[in-house]
Amino acid sequence: MAKRAASAEGLAAVADGARPGGVTPVPGPGPPARTAGPGEAESRMLAVARASPPTYALTL
Repeated sequence: MAKRAASAEGLAAVADGARPGGVTPVPGPGPPARTAGPGEAESRMLAVARASPPTYALTL
């Protein structure tokens, strides 16, 4: 777990100074990715703040 956490990249959405969400992308193919092929990625973890209005979008 520590090795995976040390090498993970986290992306955070920022809107009006708040952080309504974030995601940990996993590039494929490879052992961490389950279905992603070459040039694709998966999201390992997605977090969204409960109070976020539906107008916020996470753009990668």
